Amino acid sequence: MTPLVRSKKSLIKEFLYCIGGGVGYAFILNTLIQPFHFVSGSITGIAQLLTFALQSVGIVPKSVNLTGIFLLLVNIPLLILARSLSSKLFIYKTIATSICSSIAYTLIPVPPVSPIEDPLTACLIAGIIGGIASGLTLRGGGSGGGLDIIGLYLSHRNPKFSVGKVAIGVSLFVYIAAFFRFDFNITIYSIIFTVISSAVVDRVHYQNIKVAAWIVTANEDVKDIIINELNRTATTWEGQGLFSKEQKHIYLTVITKYEVVRMRRLIKQIDPSAFVLISDSSELIGNFQFRID
Repeated sequence: MTPLVRSKKSLIKEFLYCIGGGVGYAFILNTLIQPFHFVSGSITGIAQLLTFALQSVGIVPKSVNLTGIFLLLVNIPLLILARSLSSKLFIYKTIATSICSSIAYTLIPVPPVSPIEDPLTACLIAGIIGGIASGLTLRGGGSGGGLDIIGLYLSHRNPKFSVGKVAIGVSLFVYIAAFFRFDFNITIYSIIFTVISSAVVDRVHYQNIKVAAWIVTANEDVKDIIINELNRTATTWEGQGLFSKEQKHIYLTVITKYEVVRMRRLIKQIDPSAFVLISDSSELIGNFQFRID
């Protein structure tokens, strides 16, 4: 099989998706969410709470937003931990996203009053746009870092851990802290924002950590993509086109949400007419290696 080389145009597009998504999410958080003191149920939420705490005691002026700086400081050691569990390109994209979004958090001013007066409306709009921004980063094959990397690392250390469990744990911590730091209403609005944002991400990108991929192709080299490029295995059948009578190879494999973008791109390079079906796998029993790629 001829080695697959990614074009510069494709790489630039992926990096722009990642960076644009990170900066877009920072913009929405600063302009619509921060003025209400709502928090995101993630590592970003912890960074927000730290910023609010330092501002409240006068250590940091209210005009200074340290959310991006905290996120960058957290992501650096996380990326070092994940370097052996993910591709170099994923690491580069995540570093670029983290740096650019950190700059955006720092430079984009937080208005004293949100341009949208109604808090529920602000949550809805911010959740939709923020979800689209996060989804773009995932579509580009990168990540904003944080929870996904923590979950990935812990799942390799202990099978009882997963990205989902870590996300739930961090979210609970953020919401409890927000409740004691602010009040019940802010906690509820924060939850609404996070739920809407997560739901929209699911529409923009394959959000489940694992998905089943059915591939129907006439090109047998697709198996090399699954084995050599994705480092996965698959079950295969021989089929035939109902009308064309052409012999087809059918592959069933399970991959992570981060591998979907890469797989589609690689298959398109060697067989643009291949039929690929992606379906969410809410439950998986058996040996499956979790990683970010």
